[in-house]
Amino acid sequence: MTDLLFHFVAGGIISAAVLLIFSRRKPDGKRPDGYVIAAIALSFIAGLAKEFNDLLFQYSAFDVADLALTWSGGIFAALLIIFIDMFTPPKPTKS
Repeated sequence: MTDLLFHFVAGGIISAAVLLIFSRRKPDGKRPDGYVIAAIALSFIAGLAKEFNDLLFQYSAFDVADLALTWSGGIFAALLIIFIDMFTPPKPTKS
């Protein structure tokens, strides 16, 4: 049970880090779609890499639940950031 929670949290941290570090909000207050897709894709790739690592070094069998929870954590974090951005007013532009 805790292993699945760790996967969910790890996917969320990866996705949130990509969005908060590398992307800036556009003037309309939204994040660029490419960064959102990249954040979710990187959480999936990280989960896939971890499962292949477990399989390669025989730590455990390939577990689809671990992969799904890592990806779900990434999706959840991205949606949470998008939701927060919807209700945060954009910064005023200098004129």
